[in-house]
Amino acid sequence: MKRFYLTFMQYHPLRNCYITVVAEDEAQARAAVVRCFGIKWAGLRTEDKFNVKYYPGGEAGEELYAPDVLD
Repeated sequence: MKRFYLTFMQYHPLRNCYITVVAEDEAQARAAVVRCFGIKWAGLRTEDKFNVKYYPGGEAGEELYAPDVLD
């Protein structure tokens, strides 16, 4: 399983936070994010492209485990 990091647009209440998404691949992660949040988010980044220093609000809640969401 891989970790992805979901970020939100500036007008979203979670704009300074991120959510960790655990999925087999990016397609599965995106499908789970759309099911949970619709299209109201900004980006889904891999571990090597994510920098926590830009998200002072920290992690918003628990990890999102994609296989559970898509069952």
